[in-house]
Amino acid sequence: MRTRTGPSEPKPFFFVPIDSKRPPRRERAIEHDRFQGLTGALQLYIRVEPGYLYVGSGRIELDEHNRAYYAFARCNGKLVIPGTSIKGAVRSIVEAISNSCVVQGERDQRSGSHSACQDLHSLCPACRLFGTTGYAGRACFSDAYPVGKVETKIVKIADLWPPRRTDGRKFYQFKRFVPPEDDKPEKNHRFLESVPKGTTFATSLSFANLLPAEMGLILRALGLGESRKQPGTVAPMRYTKLGGGKPRCLGSVYFAPAGLRLVSLGGDNLFQGLSMAMPGEQWQPQLLAWLKNNSLLDKEAYDRFIAGCSNREVCQAPCPTGVY
Repeated sequence: MRTRTGPSEPKPFFFVPIDSKRPPRRERAIEHDRFQGLTGALQLYIRVEPGYLYVGSGRIELDEHNRAYYAFARCNGKLVIPGTSIKGAVRSIVEAISNSCVVQGERDQRSGSHSACQDLHSLCPACRLFGTTGYAGRACFSDAYPVGKVETKIVKIADLWPPRRTDGRKFYQFKRFVPPEDDKPEKNHRFLESVPKGTTFATSLSFANLLPAEMGLILRALGLGESRKQPGTVAPMRYTKLGGGKPRCLGSVYFAPAGLRLVSLGGDNLFQGLSMAMPGEQWQPQLLAWLKNNSLLDKEAYDRFIAGCSNREVCQAPCPTGVY
């Protein structure tokens, strides 16, 4: 049983309410039998920003000081962020800002108006995009690998606890990571192999048969928008949370677009559009056009989400260090 002493620290998360009076706008799933709509790949960089990024592998290893730590995920000896981890983080945001069903988490709210989609003839925006039981999604991310050499660091954090009952869709704030006072093993603490601020990974978003509004949803979920410094170009506008240790304010990253390839449906060669990347002066306006399509966006939920993760005062505040 956990006990508390002294005043409780502010929790590093916020909620986007689920309005039971406004059920998801469900429609028939788009078939995979032919090409229709937008098909291609968007290249992306993932840059670790404040604090550290930890993506678990399930392995526990020992360092030179004989301390047990949770190892970062690897594939063939290389650090990796699995594409499924990226997809899960992005999907959770898409679910919130499009008023989609609740697939995971918020267990007490999985019944009623926002219960998980079951009928392939009636899917919410997130399930039409990323799939559900019996239906393969039309958007997925490749595994992300580091760009250049990366030095990992063993980071000590206080233990994590299962989430309690929530008041909507739960997201973590981007507070400043505060490491413990020392690196000695102690009760209710653990060590994580993490990568530091400035580390960059490369990934790609592959998509098939998407609508412009669906591309707009994904780009917003990635934290992208029109640059204030360079109007007419798309740039990162806010952080996204990835990996583990989010309750201890780890996992803040930026997504940055690096290139776009589109399949040309009208040419002699169906995949000609994938063999040659679009020049930057062409794909930047294309991304902006998709961002301006808000027909699938739930503006009320989106505004709540942006307010929760863009509060400058909150972002500069230190992460709680005690048990909460």
